[in-house]
Amino acid sequence: SDVMMAQDFQDLTGQIIRQVIELVQDLEEGLVSVIKKSGRMGNAAEETSGIDIVAEGPQVNKEDDPNVMSGQDDVDDLLSSLGF
Repeated sequence: SDVMMAQDFQDLTGQIIRQVIELVQDLEEGLVSVIKKSGRMGNAAEETSGIDIVAEGPQVNKEDDPNVMSGQDDVDDLLSSLGF
């Protein structure tokens, strides 16, 4: 009886492990497919676009513009006036 119970438990455990392995393999195939597709699209977009992307950074107040923050205190004051 004990031997039969041990074999039954081992069989069920093996089935669960096999299902998990199949699930992981399917997930891996799907992710590889997504990566391949996005890689092709990214390369095609880089080749066809002639637009240069300029990164926006913090503004430097060269002309004493009142709309440009000069420090963290100005930002804190603005946020507190807006209720944050």
